[in-house]
Amino acid sequence: MTPGDPYSRLDYRRLVAWPERMAREEPFLRQALEGAPVPRLLDLGCGTGEHARLLLSLGFDVTGVDASDAQLAAALEAGEEPGLRFVTAPSAVAAGLALYPARPYHTISASHTES
Repeated sequence: MTPGDPYSRLDYRRLVAWPERMAREEPFLRQALEGAPVPRLLDLGCGTGEHARLLLSLGFDVTGVDASDAQLAAALEAGEEPGLRFVTAPSAVAAGLALYPARPYHTISASHTES
């Protein structure tokens, strides 16, 4: 456990049945985001990056932001890919909204899983 990072004690990859969850959510996300005028998405509180990777597979350029270094380390274990990046921030909301103001995001996503 990392001091000051309460999420470092949780292994979300084992806690959540991600393949099943992504299979359920993918049709909804595909429909909701279809025809987005700007294919850039900001995933606030991205955690281990499961949603960010799904959104990348749907054709989005995704920036995942999380305040937890431990969660971002887990997201980076699978590696970065073109169109996908992960950023740490002391305050994900405050830093995330100002990351690249000259390049607008079409969508800001914030999915959360309770432990």
